[in-house]
Amino acid sequence: MDEHQNDFNPFQSPDVLRSQVRGSATPYGPRPRHVIPYESAGTRAVFAQIGLASMAFFTLVMIYNSHQLYKFVGRAIAHQPVTREEGVALDRVTLTIQGIQLLFLIPTAIAFGMWVHRTYRNLPALGVRWLAGSPAFAVGGFYIPIASYYYSYSAIREIWNGSDPDPPASFGPPNQFSPPVFGWWFLFYGAELIRIGARFLLIIGVSSKNLHSMSTGVILDQVANGMRLLAALAMIAIVYVATRRQNDRNDLHSWADDDGPEPILADRADQLDQPWLQLPPNP
Repeated sequence: MDEHQNDFNPFQSPDVLRSQVRGSATPYGPRPRHVIPYESAGTRAVFAQIGLASMAFFTLVMIYNSHQLYKFVGRAIAHQPVTREEGVALDRVTLTIQGIQLLFLIPTAIAFGMWVHRTYRNLPALGVRWLAGSPAFAVGGFYIPIASYYYSYSAIREIWNGSDPDPPASFGPPNQFSPPVFGWWFLFYGAELIRIGARFLLIIGVSSKNLHSMSTGVILDQVANGMRLLAALAMIAIVYVATRRQNDRNDLHSWADDDGPEPILADRADQLDQPWLQLPPNP
């Protein structure tokens, strides 16, 4: 038993855990004594929410600015008088807003990453064992090109599901489908794809002096900003609710005992008939 305990890694995949605990009394082996104690992510959540709120505000400003640009291009299409100075002024305003937004984006990314790290690290202390990666990877997954489309959703989904304070709901694996997290993911990354299309049309419109292409690009940019605004508001709600759920789960289950956190369903896997909890037969 001591051998299994020393080798236990709460962040390993189900297959690795199964190989380590083959023949053990429970699907999770002995109780781990070195799981990092639970620490509330409340303070980090506050800073993350402030940063996300600033992103939502600047996105709202960008929506207004895009509307002004749409009106400018519409007047040009309708052959109404427009001046070059007016167009240059709109460009300068856009660049200024984007520059200020970038200044706020950096601390927001840091605060949000710290929240993700703390809440993901808390999951083993709350009894969750079936995690796809480590806290560091949960944060780093947001910055891997292309792969971030999956890893960001996976990390937030595990945080959301693994923080559920309701015992029946917590019996499922943390990678099960989560509608609130999927809604945020769809809005955020859908906006990014639409923004790429908008930028492409704007570049073509400016280079070829095609006002209709520019107008369509501005409309798509407004749609993308609207989706980004909704995604920011959705993530603010997810951060608030997930943090509160973790605190409630910690208070409800009272994990602080001498032997460490109690493995979830260690003695009830057969009763609940959960395939993801079953061990392979002993050789």
